[in-house]
Amino acid sequence: MRRITAVLLILIGLVLIAYPSGKNLYSDYMQKKIIREWEASGEEFLEIDNRARNSLSQLTEIFEGSLDAAPIEAAGSAAKQTTGAKKKKHANKDKEPKEKSHVLGVIEIKKIGVQLPLLEGATTENMKYGAGHLTGTAYPGEAGNAAIAAHRSRSFGRMFNRLGELESGDSIVIKNKQQTYKYKVFKISIVTPVDTSVLRGNGDDRMLTLITCDPVDTATHRLIIHAKLVP
Repeated sequence: MRRITAVLLILIGLVLIAYPSGKNLYSDYMQKKIIREWEASGEEFLEIDNRARNSLSQLTEIFEGSLDAAPIEAAGSAAKQTTGAKKKKHANKDKEPKEKSHVLGVIEIKKIGVQLPLLEGATTENMKYGAGHLTGTAYPGEAGNAAIAAHRSRSFGRMFNRLGELESGDSIVIKNKQQTYKYKVFKISIVTPVDTSVLRGNGDDRMLTLITCDPVDTATHRLIIHAKLVP
């Protein structure tokens, strides 16, 4: 009996060790698959199924959900109640009706090794596999402020994990089927989650705003990268 228990514990340990790597591999696969399908399609926008769109204020819940691992609950009745509440919450989310969204293009930041599909809507589902364009903000290349959000991720080099390495003058490229837009970083700041001023534009400049959580572990604030379109 003890031998069986020991073997089971070893197997469980191996699964726990392999899970993050497997999840990362699947995420990488989905990112590349989305980009390939978009590039191969004859459409400017590729439709995919996703959950309801989230506004800037709803990014807090998304960022607080870990991309790499779920927190381990402490033993006891309180933990069971919390787990039950979370399961109920997720079950309700699964019942939400799906609506159409689009692959808008690809965002590339060579300095930090970023190449992600750019999806319409900064939703939980979209941000599992790419960057989400905040619905209601300008589109890349347009006059105004185009806002894009992605997870910071706890794994080095994944998603927007290295976004904090960007400096003024660095380049950000967004490609769609018609154009390639090159932006140059001009401002970097840390703000609170409720600071909507980061979405403002003057109506003339063609701006890009990248949003991710900061710091990586607690997500109490937002790292904001402002860039302007290079003429």
